[in-house]
Amino acid sequence: MWTLLGYLLFFLMVAFPAAPGLTLLKGCLLVVVLISVVVRLLKGQFAPHPAVAGWTFFFVMLGFLLVLRGLFLATPGAWPMVGVHVLWPIIYFTLLSSITTGKRLIGLERVLTLATIFIPIYTFLYLASETGLLPSLGYVGLSSFREGQGFGLSDGYIQVSTYGLNSMSFLIPFTMATLVTYHTSKEGGRISRVWSWIGLFLALGVVLISGRRALQFVTLLAPLLILGFRSFQPDAEKSLTKTFVVRVVAVGLCGVIALSLVAGFIYDVKLTRLAEELFGSFDFSATTVSNSANERRSQYFALLREWHEHPVLGIGLGMPAYGSIRSETMPWAYELSYLALLCQTGLIGLLAYAAGIVWIYRTGTRVIKEGAMLGRMILPVLVGMTCFLIANATNPYLGKFDGLWAIFLPLAMINYWLVGREAERSYAVRPARGSY
Repeated sequence: MWTLLGYLLFFLMVAFPAAPGLTLLKGCLLVVVLISVVVRLLKGQFAPHPAVAGWTFFFVMLGFLLVLRGLFLATPGAWPMVGVHVLWPIIYFTLLSSITTGKRLIGLERVLTLATIFIPIYTFLYLASETGLLPSLGYVGLSSFREGQGFGLSDGYIQVSTYGLNSMSFLIPFTMATLVTYHTSKEGGRISRVWSWIGLFLALGVVLISGRRALQFVTLLAPLLILGFRSFQPDAEKSLTKTFVVRVVAVGLCGVIALSLVAGFIYDVKLTRLAEELFGSFDFSATTVSNSANERRSQYFALLREWHEHPVLGIGLGMPAYGSIRSETMPWAYELSYLALLCQTGLIGLLAYAAGIVWIYRTGTRVIKEGAMLGRMILPVLVGMTCFLIANATNPYLGKFDGLWAIFLPLAMINYWLVGREAERSYAVRPARGSY
């Protein structure tokens, strides 16, 4: 029962990140699951690997010191940042400690596949309801859901926003990589490849109508990342995945073309206009006509100017940059999340957090090199995490509790692998009966 509640919590976090209407439900589920995990931890039924525990402790202490410095400097965002830098890593670390069997990892993989199918369906229903193709649906009338959702269509360009789109920059590359590395559903009870194909086709439609440049960019980048991580696989497994690489890329291209034609027929959307919006979002020149590019341009120069004055320690966690206020309620929050982190915590803070990510990549590639089912499972997760981190550069997904799972999911797989290796070593060196 506790495991199923954990899966439900994970699904809600992926499908409805930061949805205010579900905050209470997710909070209650989190408390119940945490109590169950803590009780089992106290009973000694499972324990995290020392390396994972050490990294978590390091970042919790680093976050505590950054918050403490921010409070000393009287920055307006220091106290609100306690969650993302101190409390939430502790909660995620506690949860990942309970993943001690491959069956639970397969369960999480199933939840991700389900979310990949659910989010596009939800988005299409929302779009159909907003455009009058379907009668108004119940969830559309809820003010708590309306707050973070929207729809717009102008000049051959369509844009729709729902909560689940925040997760698609992980889910789409993850699904592509799963189709490449997946062998058979009989392997440990993993979900059938058919569902992944359905999820990918639906998700590509969301990419076209979302209007999110970062999502479109990482979708195009995903095949190259898959090839990069695939190079770490054992030769025997690479030979098996070669055919599926070509299939996924070919089907993806055909799917994009077909869906663009359908969208153009229904909404008069032009593929050339989508391409212009995608490349225009990366134009930081003073002559750019993109509103989003203009906003990020002002953030870029303001944050960079402040960092130049405080390069080592930064201006303080939660301190807004002079000349650029993105939000009146949260003046310390910026879309350029990594530059904001550099500005507020300096080179020391940015390099410290980057070191943790590098360790995840380094250890994760070791799991891939070892092969077997866990190696094939972690490869799509690392691809998804990479794309999520790229999208986070211009969208602060990691600043929310519902976004940190993209980092802690591969960490949970690494913890499971490290604990298993320690158990094998202990068994191998255990003296035989009657020996000294």
